[in-house]
Amino acid sequence: MTRRRLTANFEDLDGHRTLAVCRFPPVAPRAHVLFVPAFGDEMNQTRRMVRLTAEALVERGVGSTAFDLHGTGDSSAGFEEATVERWLDDCRRMVASAQRESDAPLILVGCRLGAALAVVAS
Repeated sequence: MTRRRLTANFEDLDGHRTLAVCRFPPVAPRAHVLFVPAFGDEMNQTRRMVRLTAEALVERGVGSTAFDLHGTGDSSAGFEEATVERWLDDCRRMVASAQRESDAPLILVGCRLGAALAVVAS
């Protein structure tokens, strides 16, 4: 079994903090995937599949980051503060953070609403 690095920390996204779970292969990554989450209960229903996909990617030399949007999941903000513009800003900030971490090509993968956010934010 290959050795992998898993980190879970809170990213500061313009005044609120959100949980980001990152997986890195033991060598320099060939690419990095940023998972943009679905919304509401769909986010909860897809967490396991995102984890399994991230684990499979790291076995193939690809890093990944999964995070929660403003006012959802493990974000420090309340849901009443959430807007589509804030979510797009979160996506852009996470893209910038991933690009600072590595020179590897960045791939955005979104599920449901996350797919639309990924397209607009990129």
